Parts: sequence; C-alpha cells; structure tokens
Amino acid sequence: MAAVLAPPGPSTPLLQTDLFGDPLRPPTRRERHRVATVQRGVAAAMPAAPTFAAAATATPPPTPALVDPALPPGVWKADELSPASGRCQSSGFALLDAELPGGGWPTRALTELLLPQVGCVEWRLLAPGLAPCTQRGQRLLLIGPPHAPHPRGLAAWGLGASALLWVNTSDLRQRLWALEQAIKADADELGALLAWLPQLRPEQLRRLQTLAARCRAPVFVLRGTAQAGNSSAAPLRLRVQPGPHWSQLQVEFIKRRGPPLDTPLWLHAPPPTLAAVLPPPQRATSRPLPAALQALVAV
Repeated sequence: MAAVLAPPGPSTPLLQTDLFGDPLRPPTRRERHRVATVQRGVAAAMPAAPTFAAAATATPPPTPALVDPALPPGVWKADELSPASGRCQSSGFALLDAELPGGGWPTRALTELLLPQVGCVEWRLLAPGLAPCTQRGQRLLLIGPPHAPHPRGLAAWGLGASALLWVNTSDLRQRLWALEQAIKADADELGALLAWLPQLRPEQLRRLQTLAARCRAPVFVLRGTAQAGNSSAAPLRLRVQPGPHWSQLQVEFIKRRGPPLDTPLWLHAPPPTLAAVLPPPQRATSRPLPAALQALVAV
C-alpha cells in the first residue's frame, strides 16, 4: 500500500536555498558583527535630518562671488580692458591709448594692422609712437616694406635714416625667417619690428605670436584688409584706413583683449610734409585729397 505524503504543516520548517538550490547556512557571529559595524559607520556619516523649526530659522549660506576680485595674470573681466602682459609703449595718440589694453602698443605680443593699401597709412599711425624709440638710440627693423624708405619723408616724422634697418626681399619665406630670427634675438637696440607679410597661414601667425610673447619690443605685422575675416592668433587686430578728411585716420578694433568697440576711432594724424605747406584755415576746411595725391599723404 503506497504512502501518501501530506503537505508540510506549521511545525515543518522550510529550507531556504540560494540561486543554485543549495541550502543557505546561517551567518556566523563574526559576519553579523562586521555587518553591524558597517551599518553604524554609515549612520554616523549621514547628517541628521533638520527639524521643521530648525530649517525655518536657519540662515542660508552666503552666495560666493562670481568673479574673484584678485584675478590671476592673463585673466580679466569681459567688460574691462585686459592688463598688459608686458611693458606698453604709447602710440602717440591719447584717444588710441585709452582704448588699447595696457594704454599703448603692447610688447610681448603680436599686433596685426590691416590696411587697404600697404605703404599708404601705416607711417601716419606708427610714426608718432616710434619716434621716441629712435631718440633713445634704438632702431626700427623694417622687413619687406612695399616701397624703399624715403629718408626725407621719414625725417619729417622724427625717424632718421640711421635708425632704420631695412631687409629688402620679396620672398615671403625669407621675410618670415628674418622676422622670426629678430624676435628670437630680442636685441636691446631694437625699438620695434615691422614686417609686411600679405599672405600668412593661421599656423604661421600662431607661431609668430608664440615667439613674440618673449620679445620686449612691439612686433607689427602689416597685411591687407582682405584678411580681416580670417582667423588670427594676434591678440590685437586693427583695421586702419584714411578718413574723409586728409588729416584723419579711421581705426577699427577687430580684436582686442577686452570689450568690443563697435564705433571706429578718428585720429588726427596730418602728414607733416603737407601740414607744413597748408595754412591752418585750409587745413580745417579742405576737402579729401584726390586719389592721385594719396601717395604724398603716405609720407
């Protein structure tokens, strides 16, 4: 006669098994003690929940300032001009110095001047600030100017011929090499470096900016206005062109370390060769010079 197995009653214990069907053993005393120790440590690390009364009377922590007033070097506020990384040299125009970071032409940085026609207005912009360099006995290095330097015209700006070093080459690679070597030399007798480089790739400008960061003299790269839309590593980019009046220069800031300047600057920069022959009433009311006389305005 077959035996009938009855279902387990309340007094029959049920075996607990793991995922593999093996019976689970009860934890040992050491394992229970380890679990209790871990639970007490977690509870002690968690902050106590504040009561409703404490949360209502608690003082919120002060909001930290968005910008630390003591900014490290190389960092500036977006609505202020950046402090100069090196010594700055006055441009000779108070209106322009007020808008230049540091208050003048920067040293240890690259300055890019974009001109409608090379050899037209660069001396009217740069000569007032470079003349003091030659008076201190320093020299100006000119690399690849579009025209041979005119001694009498430059002497009217206070730039003597003995203070000019002229590198005459039409090869762009030789101009670039000469500029790099002069920046690396960083000679004490150099007051400024001017290089006419119409075609440069972005990586070449980046290399020049890296080298210029160690140069104690201002470094100017002169190019055409067609390059204004191209990227450039130069921290200062200006577009310069003649104004409606023969004695004016229009200067636009394309890039600078500081807030953008939407309106151009109008500088009073009459060429000394013309200012000496035109009487004051005529200088104040004269019309713009015709295109045929723009070459005379340049010197």
